[in-house]
Amino acid sequence: MRLRDPIDGRDKIMWVDAGFNASPVASHLMDELFLRKARAAMGDAAARRALAEMLSSAPRLRAWRAFVENALAMGRPQNRTMTLGLTPDGAIVYLPDTLIVGPKARRHEFKGEALDHDAWTTLGERFNQARWFEDVQTGNFAALLDDVAVYIDKGGKVDSIYRDPLIKQKIAAKRLVEAKRRRQDSNRTSAPTPSGITAASDNKDST
Repeated sequence: MRLRDPIDGRDKIMWVDAGFNASPVASHLMDELFLRKARAAMGDAAARRALAEMLSSAPRLRAWRAFVENALAMGRPQNRTMTLGLTPDGAIVYLPDTLIVGPKARRHEFKGEALDHDAWTTLGERFNQARWFEDVQTGNFAALLDDVAVYIDKGGKVDSIYRDPLIKQKIAAKRLVEAKRRRQDSNRTSAPTPSGITAASDNKDST
């Protein structure tokens, strides 16, 4: 992926080292490495924009739909994950396929709270429209899309997702409060380069 460094104006090309995607959870791990490297190279705000652009691209939206369709077709978890976006704290939000076809999914289906096929397949493109709340009891996040609640732990893993009939009551009781986005720092940081991902400068004027 080509990124423009807001500090020196040079293009940066980032790629993941060959063989890294052999991991069954390579999707969100690859995105975590990309985000860390992008932050080190050009700061938080630009890195967030780059990740959002990547996640909203046609190939990634097709990948999300394929991830959902594969889980539904298999009917059982394959221990795979897929990235949805970022929490207000800047952590990668990722969803394991166990929430699509695992025990929690079956429990929500039994209670009439499960997402239908269309809600699952379009979640990837709709997630950036979510309203963000924080659970005052646990410190975890809740991303709300109408009546769909995506409950996310502090590390970014989606813990539960369903049509929560108690959303309005939780907000009224101040169990869920509006989450504040972490201040975006555009300054380049000195974080070390993570393994598995490489960045190069691509500037035709450089010697």
